[in-house]
Amino acid sequence: SAYFLRHNQTLPSGWFGALNLQRVSDDTYFTDLSTQIAVTSQVQLPNDLTVGRGGTWGRTGSYGLNALVQRWQTLQPDPLQLVTPPYDRLPQLTFTASRPEVLRSDFDFYGQYTTFDHPTLTTGTRVLAYPSLSVPLQTAYAAVTPKLGVNLARYLIDTNSAGFTDQNRTVPVFTTDSSVVFERPTTIGGAPFLQTLEPRLYYVYIPFRDQ
Repeated sequence: SAYFLRHNQTLPSGWFGALNLQRVSDDTYFTDLSTQIAVTSQVQLPNDLTVGRGGTWGRTGSYGLNALVQRWQTLQPDPLQLVTPPYDRLPQLTFTASRPEVLRSDFDFYGQYTTFDHPTLTTGTRVLAYPSLSVPLQTAYAAVTPKLGVNLARYLIDTNSAGFTDQNRTVPVFTTDSSVVFERPTTIGGAPFLQTLEPRLYYVYIPFRDQ
């Protein structure tokens, strides 16, 4: 036996929800009932619940909040080749925000809090934060957007996971996105066209960190 349920729900005040349940009765369900490789190779079935909300921040900004709880059913169709289950996320909280015209620049933020659970592997919590500021500079024929951010992470390892300790990571990120636009009128087969050439250069610098 098996059941599969997917549902999306719009809730009041900008909230939304999503449910995804997939479950089978035994490890050989797919190999017993199908001959298609894409079906018989399924060994990880997600079961998750998502609740979130989006909204405006000031007159021009926006934000999003998302909460996820996810577990997996891991099938073992071959006892000689055991499959390692993925980590459950119990829960994962994600927050994003974007607001232009902050200190004459555009502000973006990405944050996430995740508790990872596993029956046999190292468990713990990861906290991510990535704030950034960008300055869009644009004319009629060219645009340059330098952006500076900091990628912060903290790993809190459970005390029952021997041999591992808490870790921190701080990595600055610098990017520049630039483009120019060349245009000229032309004709093809007697029909007039506007020929456009838009070369783009995207530069990223992230210093090395021993992780």
